[in-house]
Amino acid sequence: MGGLVLDIFLAYLIKGSVRVFYFFNSSNWERITATITSRTVLHPDWGCSSVKVYYEFLANGLSINAWDEIPLLMHWHAKTYAESLSPGLKPIIRLNPKNPQVTRFFEWDQ
Repeated sequence: MGGLVLDIFLAYLIKGSVRVFYFFNSSNWERITATITSRTVLHPDWGCSSVKVYYEFLANGLSINAWDEIPLLMHWHAKTYAESLSPGLKPIIRLNPKNPQVTRFFEWDQ
């Protein structure tokens, strides 16, 4: 039902730092259009809330399903953010040119 305040901030700091690393690490990856198929708000007993975004895209003529997780500090913010990512929306994702199974979704690319 939600953790202590300290664990929420600590988890957000760690998950956010990892996403910053992914952001810079994937900066040269190909940008392609995907289609959001679903999204889920995760509210763990320990740590911060997050939104898991499920999407599909075409790579090398194949339809691939993938997901990414976006950490958010407050549960209400996660719910609001998830509502803005409606199925059918077509975001830009980053595709690893060496492994099309590895993708990243960033709000900054939209």
